This record gives sequence, C-alpha cells and structure tokens, in this order.
Amino acid sequence: MPLSEHEQRLLEEMERNLYSAESDEVSADDVPHAFDRMAVVLGVIAAVIGLGVMLLGVWTKLVIVGVLGFLLIVGGVLWATAPRSGQTAPKHPGRESGRRSSRGESTGPSMGERLEDRWNRRFRG
Repeated sequence: MPLSEHEQRLLEEMERNLYSAESDEVSADDVPHAFDRMAVVLGVIAAVIGLGVMLLGVWTKLVIVGVLGFLLIVGGVLWATAPRSGQTAPKHPGRESGRRSSRGESTGPSMGERLEDRWNRRFRG
C-alpha cells in the first residue's frame, strides 16, 4: 500500500533527523591517537617473549623468572599501545576550510554523504 503525502513527509523528516544525529555522534576526530606499526610489532614480540620467560619460570619453579616474564608482557603491551610523541590522529584537512585540502583540491564526499547517496540510489532508483 503506498504512503500518503503526510506519511512520506514524516518519513523524510525522520530520515533527516537520523542523518543529523548520526553525523553528530560519529566522528573520526574521536580517535585518541594513532599507532606506530613498528612499536606495535615490537610490543607484541616483547609480550610473546615475556610469555615464554614466564612459562620458563613456572617450569623451573623460579618465582623471580616468572615475575620478570610477567613484567615483560606488561611492558610490551604498554609499549605497543602508548601514543608516540608528536603523533596524533590524522586530521581531515578539509573540515575547517570549507571541504578543501591544504593543496587546494577538493576532497571526496564524507562517509555520511556516501551512505546517503547509496540509500537514495537503492530506494529511489
């Protein structure tokens, strides 16, 4: 059964409100920091070695070796997840300057705009 004009207007208003609420909640600027891949790899390697050392301490029944292994695991995880000095999350260059990048060329559509275009194509033709 087709929708009346009033129902169609209400549906369109609800969609607009939904899109505006989603754009307020979802933002790439919410990312606290960027990870350094090399630091993550080294941290994981340290944690795996620490696990081996801790298991060696359990096997040999030496508490100090187990504690050192545990500390190596914790240190590796902290090293892998700690923000590096001078690194921040990548900024979107077009946000502050009217959707223009620092080199003057225009950036592509935002994720919300792409999703809205897909929605429109799917349900309107």
